[in-house]
Amino acid sequence: MNKTDYEFFHDIVVVIENEMNNKQLHLNIGKQLRCGKECENCSSCNKQTQKDEYIILAYLNSVQKAPTAIPRNVHYSKELQDKMASLPDDVKQTISYFKDRISAGMSIKHHLSTKIYDGSFNDTLLNSRNVYHIHLNTQEASNENEMHNNRADYLLLCIFHEQDAYFVDVIHHPPRGQSYQLVSHENLDIICENGWMNLIGYEEVKNAYAAFPNITDDSTLFKLSSHGNLGYTAPDGRLFYPIFSGVVATGHSKRNVQKMIDFCKQIRMLRNQSETCDYYAPTDSDDNLGHIKVLNGDIEYCYCIKKDLTIERNDR
Repeated sequence: MNKTDYEFFHDIVVVIENEMNNKQLHLNIGKQLRCGKECENCSSCNKQTQKDEYIILAYLNSVQKAPTAIPRNVHYSKELQDKMASLPDDVKQTISYFKDRISAGMSIKHHLSTKIYDGSFNDTLLNSRNVYHIHLNTQEASNENEMHNNRADYLLLCIFHEQDAYFVDVIHHPPRGQSYQLVSHENLDIICENGWMNLIGYEEVKNAYAAFPNITDDSTLFKLSSHGNLGYTAPDGRLFYPIFSGVVATGHSKRNVQKMIDFCKQIRMLRNQSETCDYYAPTDSDDNLGHIKVLNGDIEYCYCIKKDLTIERNDR
């Protein structure tokens, strides 16, 4: 019997959910669905379609939070270079430690926020500006529990883009309950001054007036940035807007929402253009999220669902 679109997508979502469970990533989507905290454990759900979308977004969110460990060229902002002389010696040594790790293509995943394990937690700094914060502590960890022992008083703000990493600034870890300090105009000023705005998804808007408010209060800026997109006015008067980054009203990354839309659109296209279309869950030896096989006449095509939710045809 042919499956409905919902049934077809749900089979893939079950595999995605298992992938997150295997990596000990938490869904925690009950709050987003306005259900109980254990909603993801229910055997049935009258919000299943919406729930499946949130599971996909939680998965993409988790993927985004852990930058791929590949060798990268490391660049320091001019402001950080000037600040280095005034930093404590151990902090300077730790910065060099991370420079070496990133240059060598080693993972820094477990030096990031412990929220990398919470798929439903939207990191406002990352989602709105594509900026990561690294805890400047050299103690290694291999899981969420061990990460509680390598937190730090200083944070390194960093941009990862293709084969490069950009060290923006080193700041004091904000006090508990004041994480809004991470999202400040000062960070954008540094990024702009070094010509890195395109790396965070901001584009200059030519011949435009400053129609957006110039908000300098970090708390207000954080609240607005967590659920909406604000333009930025550079000290020299140029205007920038997050065209290729930013968030949607729910707080999810705009990029991840678009990825989900593109993923679903491509699957629907395969289903609509094929006589038969079947999904096969991955085997234990597969490093993917399964395969889609389509049949048109006597010709069969196989498509692989990659772990970043892109779909790639396997020609045979």
